[in-house]
Amino acid sequence: MKNGITDKLNSAQAIWQVGKGDGVYLRVLNDDGSVCDWDFFSKWVKGLSGKPITIHNKLVRDRIPEIIKGNGKNAKVRQLTNYEYIRELRRKASEELNEYINSKSNEEAGEELADLLEVIHSLAEIHGYSIHDIEQTRKQKAEIRGGFKDRVFLIDVEG
Repeated sequence: MKNGITDKLNSAQAIWQVGKGDGVYLRVLNDDGSVCDWDFFSKWVKGLSGKPITIHNKLVRDRIPEIIKGNGKNAKVRQLTNYEYIRELRRKASEELNEYINSKSNEEAGEELADLLEVIHSLAEIHGYSIHDIEQTRKQKAEIRGGFKDRVFLIDVEG
């Protein structure tokens, strides 16, 4: 409110609560909530560019910025640090797993499983493994503990 963005208390609180988390992540806000990128913040809040801005704040496939540009739009991107990359891959794995869980058809399930597998490939690589290494570990565990093909559902264990 004191910066003239809004004169309504509820709007100011909403901007602060939502914007602080996303804003710090986007590097628009400092950790204390003060604005560090007024140009972007003004465009975001006031729409000064004249074009709508959709905030995504998520890891995307490598060619997505190229595809966005091919559609006549501009995308603001940055390269993640290793720590951020692992964190975002984990978020992406959760996102893709949820999309699979909520899929409505076998075709949709297959698409989401392919996306999840792509994330698994990237996670393996960032942790220093090849997908072959992961597959070998999977096979060893299957030999020792079995797989899930028999559909065994454990109810309880006594003693």
